[in-house]
Amino acid sequence: MSALPTAPHRGRHIVRILCRLLVPTLVAGLVAACSEPAGSPTPAAGAQAPKGESRHPNVVFVVIDDLNAWVGFLGEHPQVRTPNLDRLAARGRVFTHAYSTAPLCNPSRSSVLTGLLPTSTGIYDNRQPLRLGLPDVVTLPQYFAAHGYRTAAAGKIFHDEDPQSWQEAQPKVHGPGPRHRPANGLVGAEATLDWAAIDAPEDATYDFQVTAWATDYVRRAGTDPYFLGVGLTAPHLPWYVPREIFEHYPPAETVLPETLEGDLDDVPEVGQLIARRRDEHAEIVAAGSWHDAVAAYLASIELSDKALGGLLDAVDASPRAAETIFVVWSDHGFHLGEKEHWRKGTLWEEGVRVPLLLAGPGVEPGRSEQPVSLVDLYPTLVELAGLAPVPGLDGVSLEPLWQSPETPWNHPALSFKRREAAVRTERWRAVFYRDGGEELYDHQADPHEWHNLAGDPAEAPVLEELRALLPELREPMAPWAEGRSEEDDG
Repeated sequence: MSALPTAPHRGRHIVRILCRLLVPTLVAGLVAACSEPAGSPTPAAGAQAPKGESRHPNVVFVVIDDLNAWVGFLGEHPQVRTPNLDRLAARGRVFTHAYSTAPLCNPSRSSVLTGLLPTSTGIYDNRQPLRLGLPDVVTLPQYFAAHGYRTAAAGKIFHDEDPQSWQEAQPKVHGPGPRHRPANGLVGAEATLDWAAIDAPEDATYDFQVTAWATDYVRRAGTDPYFLGVGLTAPHLPWYVPREIFEHYPPAETVLPETLEGDLDDVPEVGQLIARRRDEHAEIVAAGSWHDAVAAYLASIELSDKALGGLLDAVDASPRAAETIFVVWSDHGFHLGEKEHWRKGTLWEEGVRVPLLLAGPGVEPGRSEQPVSLVDLYPTLVELAGLAPVPGLDGVSLEPLWQSPETPWNHPALSFKRREAAVRTERWRAVFYRDGGEELYDHQADPHEWHNLAGDPAEAPVLEELRALLPELREPMAPWAEGRSEEDDG
């Protein structure tokens, strides 16, 4: 039995409470001193920093909605086209096994932007707005603003808008879609599970509008450091993609994900209920639409990658290109038929594994194979920017992974879904359900998680060691927004 990491979050609950009481007050004062109202003029291009003043690096913070590990630089699907992500990955640090802290948009994004696990925020669902439960929490962009950064946002960064995190933000935009919906003919499926090739120019799509605004911001940003959040929606459902891109993926030639018949047979009852909650897989297969759906998802990925290309070019051409950190991540994974499930919402590998890459000053290019968590982004970016560490965070800086790669990495990736939890180490994944059901997968022998070992007495010690890595305490559930549907798909 391989050695397992030690629990990273034990004994930090009291420290975190104290930090929540003290840090927001201190940072609020800094934000008021350093920030200007939204829409205030941006420094003119070519403005110089005061002599003798060291300049912090810019941060371009890109989140892509619902993107699983199907990107070129991870090699998980042979037909995906992501040349812009791949060229950024070639000069940056790729984390091959990165995981979200939750399989839904809001809890995952709230976790990244606060540096806290869902067990610390109490946010597990899309219907729990961040500020309703944590009105004074200091978000990542707020912390940068408190240290002299200009902050701006284009597209979806938070699940719910958070105007206090940004000094400037793109007005809302909308992309084109088909005239009649559902366009794919799946009448019984939920309306959002739709896809179509649309006759619209690329620059009319949501993601191209977002990166156009972000590109303009980069060009007029001058020399003062900025933190620019960029949120791309593709491949979030529905998959409405310009025909020129859509036709790159003929359904008849599209490769389906590997699956196992009867894969849910050894999964506990709650896990089966989660997988079959909408029962969309049976309908998609019966309609002969599995290949079509996978092709549409691939086309949607290519759309977001193409939109990102223009922004990457603008940053590379900017005066501070060599002083700009680029981070790209996704809020959670996505199923396309694995374990008879579609969409998000599970604690299996497909549900929480995401692309993650960093490039820029202070980041050594290469690949890190150890499991890492998205909650680690907050402390990592703070350290790379040369800012004072933030006490009380659940995440840890990722810098040791390239500075001291021989040092053991004893930080498992933890993911949560209300009363369920998952632990991922280099070798193992364990899932713990509300009714006592359990799953255990050995990734050395079973990378697809097809064979649940939780019932094997020989592996009982492994399961117990993994359970011990979960936090001892959970914050109460954060407040729920009124009028939100349980089907809020985020």
